[in-house]
Formats: sequence, C-alpha cells, structure tokens
Amino acid sequence: LYVATVVLAALAVGSALAWHAPMVDIRLFWASAVFAVLGLAAQAVAHSAKKDTTGSIAFLPFLTGLVLYPAWTTVPLVAAAMLFGEFRKPKPGIKRAFNVAQYSVSVGVAVAVYNWFGGVSVLLDEAFRFIPHVAAVVTFLLLNTLLVSTAIGLSTRTNPIDVWLEHGRSALLYDIAAIPIVYWCALFYSRMGWVGVASGFVGLAGLQQLYMKNRLLGIAYEETLELLV
Repeated sequence: LYVATVVLAALAVGSALAWHAPMVDIRLFWASAVFAVLGLAAQAVAHSAKKDTTGSIAFLPFLTGLVLYPAWTTVPLVAAAMLFGEFRKPKPGIKRAFNVAQYSVSVGVAVAVYNWFGGVSVLLDEAFRFIPHVAAVVTFLLLNTLLVSTAIGLSTRTNPIDVWLEHGRSALLYDIAAIPIVYWCALFYSRMGWVGVASGFVGLAGLQQLYMKNRLLGIAYEETLELLV
C-alpha cells in the first residue's frame, strides 16, 4: 500500500508539472538528459549501506539536471535512469518500483520548489540563486531520506524517525556539501560543455569514494563494538 501510494504520488507530481508548463526546450532538455545518464553511471558503483540498502551519489547528477532544466521532463528522465539502474542487480519488483517512484517524487517536488522560489536554468543565468537552489536541494534530500526511512521502518516494524536519524547522521555533511557541488557541476557544463561534464564526473567519482570510505569506517566501528560486547 505504501509503495503504491508513492508510485501514484510520482505520477501525480509529474503530471501536475507537465500540465502547468508543458512546453519543452530541446537544448535544455539534452543538458538535463546528459546528467540523467551520469546518474545512471553513478548507480553502477553504488556502495553497500545498512539494512539491505545501497547508497550512491546518483542524486548529485540528478539535481544538476534539475538546475539545468527545472521542468517536468526532469521527472521522466530521472525515472528512466533509475529504472535502468535497478536492473543491474536482482531484487523484488516492489523494491524497483519504490526506488524509481521515490526518486521521481523527490525530484518532481524539488523542481516545483525551485520554480516557486524563482529559480531559472543555469544555462540561461549563471548567477547562483541562493534561496531557490538551497530550497530545491534540501527539499529533495529531505523527501528522499524520509521516504526511504519510512519504507525501512514499515518493513522492519521500527520507528521511521529512528531509522532516519540512524541513517542520516553519518551522511549529513556530505549531503550539505551537495548544495555547492550541484551548482558547480551545472556551471562547468554551462561554460565548458562536455569538458565540464568530464570534470564534473571526476569530481563526483571522488565524492563517491568519500561516501564508500565513510561507510567502511562505520562498518569497522560497529564490528569493533560488537566484538567488545
């Protein structure tokens, strides 16, 4: 029931954005599509996380695509990238449906927030618009983590808030770092095109390694505590 609700919410958010502004700018669309593909690549190197989940930095290129083209097309692009990425490992269909839907909801609402606060494509205006940019990134991160934590809480019969606190604290600094990184990636693409994409990919790969190292340290710490106990 929860997964079905999230899927319906994703369809509703995407449809509402398309109804409000149905026109498509092809140049901006392709820029967003480039980073959707980068998000797919980031999923290929996702690292292990707690409670049969994985962690990746796919949200960074997805958010970069958002600030490059804050339109309804970002939702199906992210959904398609997530769907392809979900088939890299065997898993139940309900998990695939949830992962695609929760990312789509998070991105769709973030697009709406970005536009509501007056944000425009970085390709059209390179100025850093603090309020819409921060609001969109924070909205995405909050929705993404809360939706996942609720799913874990329901499946393990634990308090979703406790799950959110447990999973969110270790990645908090990295998530805050996403605010300027998303803008820098979009700016590199705006000024340097494919060279900027390559530069952004190298930077994202470095951040992915930081996530993985942080997770490995966390595992080692937990194992040490278990041995002591």
